[in-house]
Amino acid sequence: MKRNFTFKGKTLAYYRIAFTLNNTTQRYEKQPLIRDFKKVATDLKIEETIDPKIKVRAEYILRGRTINGKCIFHLGLEKSAVAPLAMFRSALNDVKKSEVHIILSENYQTMTMYVFNNVRVQRQNRPDFQRAFIQHLQELNEWN
Repeated sequence: MKRNFTFKGKTLAYYRIAFTLNNTTQRYEKQPLIRDFKKVATDLKIEETIDPKIKVRAEYILRGRTINGKCIFHLGLEKSAVAPLAMFRSALNDVKKSEVHIILSENYQTMTMYVFNNVRVQRQNRPDFQRAFIQHLQELNEWN
């Protein structure tokens, strides 16, 4: 579902994508299976980062399935400084990539992904962006 959010006078479009944990496979499955934003895989898994080169920036990796020896989707995640127990953000600094925020429910049964396509927030602005976005989600009754 595409929505809008205003930060520092700019209106930014984002997609909200909901996932539910499949306790058998331990993978998050997209709910409902509507492919309105096709860049994100339909099922994802969060794993701790093992590679020390990656671990410098990302404690966790969000990845899709491996097909023909190739991972179809992967994203390094770093904990939010604003809400470290519930919120993660994409760890990449490439301006060509999208700003991605992930919120996990307290019991880890649901994951909600917010994708700001072709938007990157500079490091020094990230805490302010996250606070404003959390306030936006509270106004929509999507943040506890």
